[in-house]
Amino acid sequence: MNAIELLKELLEHHIEEEEMFKEAAKLLSKNQLDELGEMAWQGP
Repeated sequence: MNAIELLKELLEHHIEEEEMFKEAAKLLSKNQLDELGEMAWQGP
């Protein structure tokens, strides 16, 4: 995979995540979003 293909793949993944977070913001309460954010920062 060359650098351009890698960059394209990374950008597409980022865009998908942005869309997912926009939907989550519509469906979840502020407290649920805060909990989700804390879990994301803690990692697996």
